[in-house]
Amino acid sequence: MRTAQSVNLFQNFEITDQSRLREEDSWMLGNVCTRTQRVIVISPFPNRLGELIGRLASDCFDILVFHRYDPLMMKELNVNTIIYDLTSSQDVERDAQHAVSLFSQSLRQPRLLFLVNGQTAAAASADSAAEFISWPAGDIRETVRRISEAVPESGFTPDVSSGRSVFKDLTVDSRKMAVYRGQVRLDLTKTEYELLQLFLQSEGAVLSREDILNQLWGSSYFGGSNVVDVHVKSLRKKLGDSAGEAKYISTVRGVGYRLADE
Repeated sequence: MRTAQSVNLFQNFEITDQSRLREEDSWMLGNVCTRTQRVIVISPFPNRLGELIGRLASDCFDILVFHRYDPLMMKELNVNTIIYDLTSSQDVERDAQHAVSLFSQSLRQPRLLFLVNGQTAAAASADSAAEFISWPAGDIRETVRRISEAVPESGFTPDVSSGRSVFKDLTVDSRKMAVYRGQVRLDLTKTEYELLQLFLQSEGAVLSREDILNQLWGSSYFGGSNVVDVHVKSLRKKLGDSAGEAKYISTVRGVGYRLADE
C-alpha cells in the first residue's frame, strides 16, 4: 500500500466529520512522501486495525497487509519490521514465540512487534524480551511513535527535487549520471551506473542474475548470466567493496545479489 499521492484515490470514501481532518493529514490533499518506512501487518482480522493502518499510511509508512504468515511471500519481501496481531490469541507467549521461530528461519530476521490487548501487554512485557504494544490504543499517536522508532527508514534516500540519491556514503546524481563516494567522483561505465541504480531502486530486495540480465540487457540477450557477475565484480572494485565483507552489494548464494544492509 503506497502513501496516497492524490485525493482522487479516496473518491470512494466519505469524510463524515470534517473536524477530524487534522492538519497533519494534509497528505490526503496530494502531498507526496519522499521518504517512507516499510512494515508488514499480519492479522487474522485486519479490519479491526483500520485506524492503525490508516494512521501509519498518513505518517508515510508503506504497508503490506496479510491475513496469515506466508513463508514464500516473506522470503521475497525485504521488510525490516513485522506488526503481528495477537489480540485474539488465547496464549500470547506461546504464539509470540512461535512467530519468532518462524521468522528466525529467514535469511534476514525482521523486528517483530506484537499487538496484544492492554492487560496482556503488561504481563507479557514483564516476562519476555519480545516487543508488545497494547491495542486498541488509548493514544494512537503514542502507538505510531513506538512503531516509528522500531522501523528504520530505507537506507536508500531519494531526493526528488534535486535528482540525487544517497546510500551510506554514496551519492548518485541521476541528472549528471554521476556517482560519488564521499567527495570523490567515481569513474563508472554506463552499465556499471545502471547496475548500481538497479540495486538502489530495489531497496535491498534480492535480484536474481536473470532479473538483472532482463532489466539491463533485455530479454533478447543470449549471452550467459556470467556477464552479470563480471559487471558486479567490476562495480564492486570501483566502489571499494568486496564480496567477503560487503558494504554496498551482497551476494545471495545460488540466487543473485542485493543491496547490503545498513
